[in-house]
Amino acid sequence: MGLVKRGDTFHFRCRVPSDLRELLGRSEIHATLRTGTRRIALQREGVIQANLAIWFQRLRIARESSVDKPQLASIVECLLSDIGSSQRRRASAHEAESPKRLSELMKLHLREKEGLLTARSFQKMTYSYRLALKLIGDIELDQVNRSVCRSYRDALSELPQRALGNETKSQGCLSPKTINHHLQYLSGLLRWATREELVHGNSAEGLLIQRCIPAWSERHSFSDSDLQVLLGSLLRQEERVERRWIPLIGLWSGLRLEEICQLRHSDMSEIDGTWCFNVNKSAGHLKTPSAERLVPIHPWLIQRGLLEEIGRQKLEVSQSQVWSGLARDSFGRYSNGFGKWFGRYKTKRGFQARVQCFHSLRHTFTDRLKQNSVSEPIIRQLVGHSEQSITLGRYGKPYGVRALANAISQLDFEIE
Repeated sequence: MGLVKRGDTFHFRCRVPSDLRELLGRSEIHATLRTGTRRIALQREGVIQANLAIWFQRLRIARESSVDKPQLASIVECLLSDIGSSQRRRASAHEAESPKRLSELMKLHLREKEGLLTARSFQKMTYSYRLALKLIGDIELDQVNRSVCRSYRDALSELPQRALGNETKSQGCLSPKTINHHLQYLSGLLRWATREELVHGNSAEGLLIQRCIPAWSERHSFSDSDLQVLLGSLLRQEERVERRWIPLIGLWSGLRLEEICQLRHSDMSEIDGTWCFNVNKSAGHLKTPSAERLVPIHPWLIQRGLLEEIGRQKLEVSQSQVWSGLARDSFGRYSNGFGKWFGRYKTKRGFQARVQCFHSLRHTFTDRLKQNSVSEPIIRQLVGHSEQSITLGRYGKPYGVRALANAISQLDFEIE
């Protein structure tokens, strides 16, 4: 309860007093605070809490004064409107019936999540719910039990890829990782419904498939000979500037594909005598808060003319995109089209396996740093992973550019 941060925005949550839950038609109140700054969020939280205390008291007085139901409903509507609660929740105060079937529960949850998730995450959740309805059926909620959830997991294991799309193009079954994602969506739905007192327990909890292979083997690194075949001719043969440089930046910097594709000229600057990529959320989507970081540009890229080709004179000042040939997709991402091109390109070069993709360049970068005995905290900072230890995470400041540049300079991929 209290402050909750979802994405870049803080939200307020609190439990409804038990004696008022029937009136409000809910056990919890949620409202977005419309800010990503904790100090402002705390101020707005205090205002909401003070207002709620007044509204709760007003409801109790109205109830004890034998106010009729329409007037009580009007007070509830004003309460939720005053604190900025969601439209779905305001409507639910007037809904006499709780969801009875799985599809109704899913629809209710999607209305709860709409606006709180990114468009891409919301689409993934919607797709997973559609898939669950296809495999489980639109059963009544009191029929959702452990056996049903186990059967759903088994059905997912036999399901072809793109089962809700063109199945003629499907190749193989869903991976354990994808199956677990769908199980997590169902478990999250039932966990939320349990908190809202719509179902009696989460029957999908603890059903995830245990991985029988180490996590590092899910993506393969590239050997030096692989890199020569894959990237050796890019600068000579590719006409489009983004196709020449984005894969090379991915290899020599370890940046994620979207982090590279959304770069602006001002995100490349000279700091303490070292040119750096400045990965920041003002440029676009970041996977985690830890992804915001500085990564020194490897001398190999500078020597091959990266800064000159993208316009050194624009760097540090221009807010325009580095790769003018890339456009945003419907989710606001720049990497979708480029990722598809790279998939076709690496296939033409003889790399068929899914375990060798663009993200494998990031694995290659990280693995090479590891083999060079670079310290783990420096590697974590370079690739944008969070520091888990209290000593370095809370008390230790980030490494300076010089220490990061020293680690980067140890990389040596044999590419002509």
